[in-house]
Amino acid sequence: MREQFSVLMFIVTVALIAGCGSSNTTSTSSLTKAEFIKQADAICLKSTKGIEADFSSFAKERGSFKNAASSKSMAEFSSSTILPALSSEAEKLRALGAPGGEEDDVDAILTPFEVGIEERENAGVSGHGANPEIAKANKLAAEYGLKVCVTS
Repeated sequence: MREQFSVLMFIVTVALIAGCGSSNTTSTSSLTKAEFIKQADAICLKSTKGIEADFSSFAKERGSFKNAASSKSMAEFSSSTILPALSSEAEKLRALGAPGGEEDDVDAILTPFEVGIEERENAGVSGHGANPEIAKANKLAAEYGLKVCVTS
């Protein structure tokens, strides 16, 4: 049970981080800050639920959470599922556009996360661990008011 909890906490931690993407520009939208936060958190929640469902299937394929929690398995799951899900999430967050006057704040959240995701992708097998850029994005997202898109 403890191993299952540890694996799920890893997945939730990775999945609840603010989105990522490939654009360094954040267009202005007609959303208010409160509407942006609500819609962004909904995008992140959908992504998180998808990753959690995929991990359940992944663990079943390996016979147990313990087998799925091995370093090699987690690296595989991260590269095949988590990173693509977060990239998709980021595209959706960028597509929301930043509330008027909030472009710099939203870009300050998304840009380091994008860098962190790219670093993880480039790291290959070792790309599922902690990343300072992602930690920075997470801190800024929490300060901005995002709740679901960040870890505590």
